[in-house]
Amino acid sequence: MNLVINSFNIFGLEVQFYGILLTLAFVCAVFVCLHFCKVKGYDKNIIFDLVIICAVCALVGARIYYVAFSGESWSFIRILQVWNGGLAIYGGIIGGAIGIIVYCKIKHLSVVQIFDMVAPALILGQCIGRIGCYFAGCCYGEMVTNPAMQWFPFAVEMADGWHYSTFFYESFLCLLGFIALFILYKKTNIKGLSTGCYFVYYGIVRCILEIFRGDSLYIPGTGIKVSWLLSILVIVLGIVWLTIFINKHKKTNSTPKNKSENKIDAVEIELKNFDYQDVPQTVNEVNEDKTGWQELYKTLEELEDNMEEEQIEKEQQIETNEIQKDDK
Repeated sequence: MNLVINSFNIFGLEVQFYGILLTLAFVCAVFVCLHFCKVKGYDKNIIFDLVIICAVCALVGARIYYVAFSGESWSFIRILQVWNGGLAIYGGIIGGAIGIIVYCKIKHLSVVQIFDMVAPALILGQCIGRIGCYFAGCCYGEMVTNPAMQWFPFAVEMADGWHYSTFFYESFLCLLGFIALFILYKKTNIKGLSTGCYFVYYGIVRCILEIFRGDSLYIPGTGIKVSWLLSILVIVLGIVWLTIFINKHKKTNSTPKNKSENKIDAVEIELKNFDYQDVPQTVNEVNEDKTGWQELYKTLEELEDNMEEEQIEKEQQIETNEIQKDDK
């Protein structure tokens, strides 16, 4: 199947299919993040802020990455002409991540929590965006010389012959990754889990596909594919990331609770098990069914007393520590 159509004209304006798919990828990613904001109770205005920041930072990062490792000489004007092609997804991810980190630091938000929310949306965007690579004629694989393997979509026919359709391979694998991360993020509350799984999964996918890529970028002066090496580093980062945050989650859940926390758990259990259909409706019914209410009220009073005692103990401990410092 030879690629013959990659754009169309509207009133004399040439519209690229690649640009349309990149826009669609971005819009879908935004809707996924808005959905997560609703599920997790986050402020959706965060997403509207990040849309602008990430779009600019990702574009700049993708361009710088491509220019740095393309092995070509670039004029300043040519660097600015991004519409002529020359973007790299890893550079876009790095640029977008930097934008998120800066934004979170300014707004005093958790970087890890935002990363966790963005990770499933990002890999969905990659899934859609890689289809655009077919129309742009980039990110294809090595030549396929065996006639038995020259069939679409396993391979695609370019101007110089048949090539592995690595963009389709990556698109399909990113779709699987999105499904897994979408479910994982919605069903779990382990901080950093979604981000770490993205690092490991996409790192493995890209590391393998780079072996078959025919238009890869190389580290200058070497025969090493830069995205292959970066994928190895991303996998290692993901493993370390998961180890750190899973251990933190385990330690948090294994920390012994104080008296107040145990009392709160007891009240929560009582309220969950309480049958609201049995709530008395008249004064006589209240007088006849005082026992349950009195026990609940007593539990709440004890909880309040325990919290006051613990607060006093903490204040006394702080005063003791300050006196000891003054003595030293």
